[in-house]
Amino acid sequence: MLKIDLVDQKIVRLLQRDARLSNAELAEAINLSPSPCSRRVRKLEKNGVITGYHARINPAKMGRNVSALVSIKLRRNGISEAQLFEAAIERLDYVTECSTITGRYDYMLRLHSESLDDLEAKLKTELAAIEAIDDMETTIILKSIKKN
Repeated sequence: MLKIDLVDQKIVRLLQRDARLSNAELAEAINLSPSPCSRRVRKLEKNGVITGYHARINPAKMGRNVSALVSIKLRRNGISEAQLFEAAIERLDYVTECSTITGRYDYMLRLHSESLDDLEAKLKTELAAIEAIDDMETTIILKSIKKN
């Protein structure tokens, strides 16, 4: 297991806040010279601590004004049902997150839609058409307080 020291933790926190920091800016922020800083970042990437750099998008600015969490229960808890469901979800661009969970439901989806009518249509036509699904429960997100 990779040992993550306090300097590595600070690097990760800073890059989570702003992945566009240059190596020089990052090195200055952690009080390290650029070469060792760069080596640490490469090591974090190589060992899978840092898995990528992404642009955080505001869904509303893209015309997706409604965000929701959808809890999904599969008909059967088997590998073939899970594979069928996961393959179907991969094709839906409005689903931005899909996680397996414990409890009454098997999966939690985060999705974004243009309007409540659009959300309803997606739930009733596209999601309901996935044969592996037994039950769905939708929660509309009113306001996101924190995103990392």
